[in-house]
Amino acid sequence: MKKAMLSTLLVLSTACSTDKIDKTETSSAMPVETSTSTVITKDEAVNKKKLLITEQDKKTQNTAYSYRLNDQKFTSNAKVLVKGSSVSSPIMSESGVLKGSFVVIITTAKTESLSTHYKVNKIAKNTYRLIPIKNQTDLYNLYSNLLKNSELSRVEIEIDYSRDSTAQSY
Repeated sequence: MKKAMLSTLLVLSTACSTDKIDKTETSSAMPVETSTSTVITKDEAVNKKKLLITEQDKKTQNTAYSYRLNDQKFTSNAKVLVKGSSVSSPIMSESGVLKGSFVVIITTAKTESLSTHYKVNKIAKNTYRLIPIKNQTDLYNLYSNLLKNSELSRVEIEIDYSRDSTAQSY
C-alpha cells in the first residue's frame, strides 16, 4: 500500500514540474506577441472609449434626484421639476405626476401678494389653489419660496397619483 502511494506521488510530482524553458520558442514568439498586443491595445482604447461613453449615458439616464415635497421624500429623474414631471415616493411606493399647482392655507385673508405670480382659486375657507402664471417654471423653486412665506401656514404641491385607465368606456 505504501509503495503504491509513493509511486503515485512520484509520478504526479514529476509530471507536473517542468522547470526548463525552451529559449528558441520564446525568442521566435516574442515579435509576434508584440505586434499583436499593439493592435489589441489600439482596439481596446477604442472599445474603452465607447464603453466610457455608454456608461456615462447610462448614468445620466438613471440619475435620480431627491426632493422634499409635502413633508415626504420624493425622487425624480428630472433635474428641474416642471408641470408633468414624474416623481415617486419610496415610502409610499407610489409614483405620480406633478400637476403644476400648489394648495396653500393662508393665515391672513390677503391674497394680493400672491396674485402677481399666481392665478389664485379659492377652494375652501382660507384654502387656495395657486397656479403659476409662467408655464414651465421650476416648481421646486416656487415651492421653496412659498414655504418661506410667513403668511402661509401650509403649502403642498399637487401630485396626481391616478394612473391612466385601460378600461374601455361606452
